Amino acid sequence: MRATDHMRLENQTRDAAKRLTRTAALPSLTAVLNAQEGLGVGVAWAAEDMTLGEIEFVAYIPLKQLSENRAEGAQNGCEDCAAAKGRIDLAVAALLPGFVPGVPATGRC
Repeated sequence: MRATDHMRLENQTRDAAKRLTRTAALPSLTAVLNAQEGLGVGVAWAAEDMTLGEIEFVAYIPLKQLSENRAEGAQNGCEDCAAAKGRIDLAVAALLPGFVPGVPATGRC
């Protein structure tokens, strides 16, 4: 039985994370977006050799930077930028309490 398109995408994403970790000798996180006409966007991601705390930290950094990027548009009166910044800031606020500057993200179940 053939795997669904999304299952294949997830498997390929997991394989890519494993290869990247092996090649770079570093932990890795890969993410893939697959836009399908009329169906929306599928997302697959995989982390290799990373703790849950490190994965949270990787999520936090681009969200914080994205919020900073949307700030200029929001300050200039762009309603879309302001709405996006508000949503992103909620995500940043949810992740922020777990991070202490200078201390590595840790934790594994």
